[in-house]
Amino acid sequence: MWMWVLWLFAGIISFLFSFAMIVDWEYQSAIMRVIGVLAPFLGIFFFKLLKDSLLGKKSSESDKELPPTYIGATLRDCFFVECVLSSCNDFTKKKNVDKAKLIADKYGLSYPNGIEELYNKAYQEHLPLLKKVSAKKSQEIQSAERAEESTLSQYWTKYGRDKKISMLTDIMNKLRNEADTLDKGARIISRSAYEKEADWAFWGGVASGIAGLGAGVATAIDLQTQNAQTRLNNEKNMRASIPYYMAVTQSASDKRDVADRIEREIDSFKEALIEDVTTRKFEDLILVKNVETHISQSGAVKIAVALSEIESKSIYDDVPAVLDGSFFAHIIQEGEIVGKAKLVLPVQGLDGEIVVEGIALCCADVNKKTSVEFKTNKMWLIERLA
Repeated sequence: MWMWVLWLFAGIISFLFSFAMIVDWEYQSAIMRVIGVLAPFLGIFFFKLLKDSLLGKKSSESDKELPPTYIGATLRDCFFVECVLSSCNDFTKKKNVDKAKLIADKYGLSYPNGIEELYNKAYQEHLPLLKKVSAKKSQEIQSAERAEESTLSQYWTKYGRDKKISMLTDIMNKLRNEADTLDKGARIISRSAYEKEADWAFWGGVASGIAGLGAGVATAIDLQTQNAQTRLNNEKNMRASIPYYMAVTQSASDKRDVADRIEREIDSFKEALIEDVTTRKFEDLILVKNVETHISQSGAVKIAVALSEIESKSIYDDVPAVLDGSFFAHIIQEGEIVGKAKLVLPVQGLDGEIVVEGIALCCADVNKKTSVEFKTNKMWLIERLA
């Protein structure tokens, strides 16, 4: 504090002295005139010292008072993080105390009341950051879970032939898009194996016009020789790339063939017979063979259930059919429903033994016993087409 007063006083005196010299300039000696000229600069210097000191103290106090806004934002936070990473945060061991002191010294941090107090203070400042990082991670997990739930239940509202046709159409379009991507890859492979030859006649003529007939002939011969080597390289590269090119184009062709078959299947399902069985109990329609659940950090419950047919199905007495539709998985803890997962049977319906996955965006407790009950949403039998 007293240094600021001294610099302020010195600066004011310097400017007053300079003003006095100017007022009484013609009566001053040469030395006093020189001092009078230098006095304003000395004043500016003292005021700059005062400004730098005040700003430095303000910055220092800000560093001490404000918590770090991100990990490693302050020297004290860097000290804390390095102590944790170095496993020297157990101060009952002398080696950890010594190691922590070395880290503090590296960052220019003092510890007049002991290294452990410095660590505890840094820890308290770091806690809000941990909560912030944890909250951000939780938001990312929840966002990913919402996206997964949306994907798994995207056909939830579909019924009967519309569900079947929608699922088949999406598969067909995906296959055709993949085939287009593979065709682009094949073209890239083909082009990468080919190097364009130089136009020897053109460049020979250019050289001839610049340096004469001899230069033109020499350039043409040289380019023809290079082109011969280029053709050999192109042939070699083409032979090497043929297996990859053929594999890619064959894969694209296979995908288009499957897409074409699916398109024909879509046309046939437009006239498939349907019988609604939504009113029947879930356990009368489907046999649950196994259930697995996993509770995430956010409390969401992921479920995978193995299902099979209880018996072969038919409609109108003699028309073979397949069970299709959607159902709920009620997540139960301590006798209460804490969440519901929407599960949708796959494109082929319940044909044989299958596994269906879903996710309930709820707040389940990982420490509590979890059970699952299944309830029908929409169920129907659809004609089995050969």
